[in-house]
Amino acid sequence: MDAGEYQNAGVPFSSEAERAVVEATAKSNPLEREQSLDRSRWALLDDWARTTPFGKPYVFAYAVKLSMLHRWARLTEESGYSRLEETVTRVRASATASVNE
Repeated sequence: MDAGEYQNAGVPFSSEAERAVVEATAKSNPLEREQSLDRSRWALLDDWARTTPFGKPYVFAYAVKLSMLHRWARLTEESGYSRLEETVTRVRASATASVNE
C-alpha cells in the first residue's frame, strides 16, 4: 500500500496546528499537555469567531468553548482516579480473557 495517496488528502496544512501539537506533546505532565492543546483550540476558535462577530462562526465557537469549559469543570482528582480504576479493571479483564483463550 502506498501511503502517499493518503497524505494531505486535500486537507490544507496548518503549521500553527503542528506547532501547537509538538509544543503540547513535549510536556511531560499529561495535565499540562491537555491544557496546552485546549489553549491552542481556544485561540483557533477566537480566530474563527473574529471573522463574523455574532455570525454562525461566532455562535459555533461559543458553543465549543462552553463544551470545553464543561469538560474541565467535570475533571476532578476523584473522577480521574475513578476513570483510572475503570481502565485498569478493563485492561486486566482483557488480559485475563486473552490468557484463557
